[in-house]
Formats: sequence, structure tokens, C-alpha cells
Amino acid sequence: MNIGEVSRASGLPAKTIRYYEDIGLLRPARGTNGHRDFSKQGAQSIDELLALKSTLETPVTRCHGDDRSDCPILDDLAGREMAKQ
Repeated sequence: MNIGEVSRASGLPAKTIRYYEDIGLLRPARGTNGHRDFSKQGAQSIDELLALKSTLETPVTRCHGDDRSDCPILDDLAGREMAKQ
């Protein structure tokens, strides 16, 4: 699948898919012409990223809604210890 097909199937803009590739979340193969060639597994990875994003939206929204500079919810999810107060 090329990036346009993956974009249509996932509902994500091609720019977002390229960004995910740039930060290492996706690694599509490249054709001899240099174009991205997403496998079914690559397209499934995008679905998994979207599910993860949906799962994390609630704690992120709640964390940033209380005007605190730290975020115990996100620190816990990241495996970081909270600073002793």
C-alpha cells in the first residue's frame, strides 16, 4: 500500500503518517522508486497507534486540566518516580 492508500484507510493525513515515520513509530519499506510501501502489518500498526492515542486521551486531558506543572498520571504511565514534595 502506498501512503495515500494508508491515509484513506486510516483517516490520518499523509503528513501525520510521515511524522510517525520520522519519529520511528512506523518503518515502511521503500520501493525501488523510493516511495513508501506499507505492508498489511504496517497498516495494522497505524490502527494500533490510533487505539493507543484514544486510550491515552483521557488521562492526558485530565492531567492537563488542573493547572499543575507535574503530571502524576503521565509520570506513572511512563514509569517515572514522582518527585518527593
